[in-house]
Amino acid sequence: MVSGLTSPYYSETMKGFIGNYVAVQTTAKTLQHGFLTHVYPDHIVLDICHVPFFIRTDEIVWVTLGRQV
Repeated sequence: MVSGLTSPYYSETMKGFIGNYVAVQTTAKTLQHGFLTHVYPDHIVLDICHVPFFIRTDEIVWVTLGRQV
């Protein structure tokens, strides 16, 4: 199965968010907030309280810039 989020457009757009605070919803209906540190073809890395979280691209429903509270 190929996800729509694995396109080059997705990767380039996500790379523009690196260093920013983002919110990511996954197919498990979880919402993660953190700083986007890396974007790879198959996953992204969020820094949440100085702990890296690896989220598979196939599991991402949406991503948006967030506000740190």
